[in-house]
Amino acid sequence: MEIQLLDSPRSRLAELVALWHGSVLASHDFVKKDDLEDIHAQMPQLLSDQPELWLAVEGGKLCGFMACDGAEIAMLFVAAGNFGRGIGSRLLAWARGRHGPLLVDVNAGNLDGLRFYRKHGFLPVAYSPVDGQGRPYGIYKMRQL
Repeated sequence: MEIQLLDSPRSRLAELVALWHGSVLASHDFVKKDDLEDIHAQMPQLLSDQPELWLAVEGGKLCGFMACDGAEIAMLFVAAGNFGRGIGSRLLAWARGRHGPLLVDVNAGNLDGLRFYRKHGFLPVAYSPVDGQGRPYGIYKMRQL
């Protein structure tokens, strides 16, 4: 597997949004359908606004991506058929090698995500009962040791 910096998210936007959507459907069953549709509509712009967008590519096929703003992870998603293959771990290691200990916000309802980040040395440092858009999805701010 190869990790690549994507210079222009626009060149692969549809592919990134499709990967995000499939990953969220498989891992975020707590998100209401209307909220998912709203977020889906925002994803092209959200992806385009990321300072760093890293792709995990295997055999020319996109299998995961991570967006960072310095040491803060804005997004980390792995294609649903690739969960448990170490792709997210490789992306985290890549980011840590570039930025040192990392920060991330994790949905409280994403139990697999919370376990994943704890396995990689992240601990919760703050909690909010709503997400960044004011939706009723609790968020743990986690910091890597």
